[in-house]
Amino acid sequence: MFNLFSFNEEDLKNIQKLKESKVRSRKVVGRGTLVADASEIRKTKSFQDNAERAAKLVTAG
Repeated sequence: MFNLFSFNEEDLKNIQKLKESKVRSRKVVGRGTLVADASEIRKTKSFQDNAERAAKLVTAG
């Protein structure tokens, strides 16, 4: 008939990103709302790389 729990393409991409994420402190607190520990996020390589790039942009201006 119809599927109550079908995911669209964007949902599937987000689920895959969560599976690949290094952040493990995440939890669901509401409908579609995830919370993660900010200190754990700051320790990830991608965050540190982005922070370094941002610092270079700020000092260059």
